[in-house]
Amino acid sequence: MLRPRNYAVLLFGTATQRFIPGAFTIYSSYPGIDRTDPYAQRLELPGTLIDQARRLQELLEAEAVTLFDKTNLKTPNAEKYPRRALQEAMVNALAHREYELVDPTRITSYRDRIEFISPGPLPVGVALEDLRMRTVAPRWRNQALAWFLVRLQLAQAEGPGIQTIRSTMKAAGCPPPIFDASEAAVTCVLRAHPRFETATRKPGRTGSRKTRRSAPRRAKRRPRPATRAAKS
Repeated sequence: MLRPRNYAVLLFGTATQRFIPGAFTIYSSYPGIDRTDPYAQRLELPGTLIDQARRLQELLEAEAVTLFDKTNLKTPNAEKYPRRALQEAMVNALAHREYELVDPTRITSYRDRIEFISPGPLPVGVALEDLRMRTVAPRWRNQALAWFLVRLQLAQAEGPGIQTIRSTMKAAGCPPPIFDASEAAVTCVLRAHPRFETATRKPGRTGSRKTRRSAPRRAKRRPRPATRAAKS
């Protein structure tokens, strides 16, 4: 019996997870900096890799918000995350993972960072120190899969995704990405622009104090005109 190749099932299969159980993505979003916050969003994204990539693009687009600071004349606009870095990290997580494992790809958004977890170790010949020291040569784990992703304009031709992530994060004023790897998974962490950490702290506290002070004043003013009108 003829069986389709894995990359064909991943890209064009009608029941992808039936043949490759781990070929899905879990996207989670937490408003805080860890998983203890009960108000979280969790989405399980099945389907082909093309379906998953397009849905993830939509979700990550919502993370690439821009904050305007009129007091900063040099760089008034700051992106929380550069869109190009988000896309490259997402494509790397999908394209470089080990699909023989049943663990899903995981992308988790926190208030101050986004983590991309790709099941499986680094490709043969790639060391973690090389990755951190920027000396790793571009290399695809799944060549056939990479070929299609390039032509769908979801990935770059020679696979320089790591360099692109570094350069776009630096150009946007964001902290450098963090990479980690074990036999179980490869992790890429993109940290938010420092301006967003400040913005999420100060306005919330001052705004709540203003609301508490202004509410009683409005309540006291309203009955006075009504009382004077009744007397006249």
